[in-house]
Amino acid sequence: MRVHRFSVLAALALAASAPQAAVLTVGPGSDCNTSSLATAITLADGLSGPDEIRIASTAVLTAQHLAISNQSLALSGGWSDCAANAIQVGRSTIVGDGRASVLSVRETTGSSYTLSLDRINLSGGGGGDDGVGGGIDLYGRWSVTVRRMEIHDNSTEFDGGGLMIEGPGTLSPASIDIGEDVDIRGNTARNGLGGGIAGKRALIKLRADRVVIRNNSAYRGGGIGADSSNVYVGAYGDEIPYTTATGLIVEQNRANDGGGIALLGSGWLFDAQELTVRNNHANRYGGGIYAVGGQLQLQRDYPNYWGVQCAAGQFCSRIEANVAGNNCPAERGGGHGGGLYLDKVSAYVSQTLISDNCAYGNPAFFSWGPSTRFESSVITRNLMRDRSDQYDQTGNTIIGLGSRVNDPAQFASFRGVSLLDNRARTTAGTLVPAQHFSGASNASVQMIAVAYDQLLGSSGTTSACMVGGVDAAGYRDVASNDFRPRPGSALIDVCPDSTFAANYAGLDLQPRCVDDPTQQRGGACAVRAAEAPLDNFFAGFASGFE
Repeated sequence: MRVHRFSVLAALALAASAPQAAVLTVGPGSDCNTSSLATAITLADGLSGPDEIRIASTAVLTAQHLAISNQSLALSGGWSDCAANAIQVGRSTIVGDGRASVLSVRETTGSSYTLSLDRINLSGGGGGDDGVGGGIDLYGRWSVTVRRMEIHDNSTEFDGGGLMIEGPGTLSPASIDIGEDVDIRGNTARNGLGGGIAGKRALIKLRADRVVIRNNSAYRGGGIGADSSNVYVGAYGDEIPYTTATGLIVEQNRANDGGGIALLGSGWLFDAQELTVRNNHANRYGGGIYAVGGQLQLQRDYPNYWGVQCAAGQFCSRIEANVAGNNCPAERGGGHGGGLYLDKVSAYVSQTLISDNCAYGNPAFFSWGPSTRFESSVITRNLMRDRSDQYDQTGNTIIGLGSRVNDPAQFASFRGVSLLDNRARTTAGTLVPAQHFSGASNASVQMIAVAYDQLLGSSGTTSACMVGGVDAAGYRDVASNDFRPRPGSALIDVCPDSTFAANYAGLDLQPRCVDDPTQQRGGACAVRAAEAPLDNFFAGFASGFE
């Protein structure tokens, strides 16, 4: 370690004379306070804070095991040098020693502190003494912001391969706000929760713009794992919405349960606008999302809300191409709930594309209740194992509503939903139409304004404004994910205006119940997930699809 003596003495003199917030610099230059980030953190501890430590992009920070305790602090990287007029030109790299967390953050006083991390690439962590937080391990009453970071190639034995945040109790949770340009990848929680991110008794906020959680692995929750924590995805706090965002991407993660996301504990809320969960893999349950004991909301836009981030021509709420089981689809007994697997969860899924998921059983969605609501969504191209010639014929459906002994009655609602081209593969490899859903004996199912191609499913269902036998020819261009009804389609203007709430937007973020004067079928609302008003109203719509 090389320390610039005079700079350090000056900083210590400042601390001794009048404690106050300060800016400390780390780098190899003679104008830097120190070349050691650990020394800078120690110096900042002697100041009143919240202090900022600026890290030059040329700083060499390897074999790092850093500790922050009971102090508010900002770490910002990528500075051109340590001069007063320095600018941020990139990011600084901090590499761990492979045996401990790169950054360990602790609160022990009962007070709250803030931590800001910006423009840092952090890797090479091996987890703390308690086996959690491979890259970053946070415990206590912290309010943390993360911006323009890469957290990659860290590992730990238990929770939080990339990052772990844990609050001391439900009344004083820790919070983390992960903002723009954050890439969390290649992290591992070998026998625990949250390969990329893990939270316990925490508030986790994830921006729906340029945030990617990918190629992580864990026992549960390959990308994100949350236990008794609230998770929000979207443009929260933005006074002026914009329409260029990408959505939060959770992709190519792997776990035993919850390949992309696992939500555990009780009383939690997972509220996501603009979330894409795709190409994740679970060995057992929930290729995309596995959840137990809380409330789950997936959608593009709230009715009468302030706006959206994602452009109207994109599907930024999608559960896509996830796998549950060892193969696609697995042989008997292998994997359920390719897209979502929910247990004792109240779920609301709206304006969402659930497509191309795969599992032995229920590749789109499986729920043990108590309630599920689908609105203005498309469920298409999901694939399962055909089980009609096997010992196990239960749950031979794309969507499954299950019931166990002593489970309460379950309610499910489908409103403005399209069921299209879902398939089962026989043992001979032939694709056959799959039944769309099955309801348990204690399930009450309501279907309104639902369009389906064939083999709808279960008894015990009440329905209205249903249109069956509608294949791809009834839509504009399903190959391009344009699910608007084709002009003249039997799906147009079937249902009354009361079918959907006022000002509610459909899958495409266009208003529902826009009357087509050329169609007179008794209503102004289209069956299915999207309306089909005049072509000029939708000019340029299809071109926006991926």
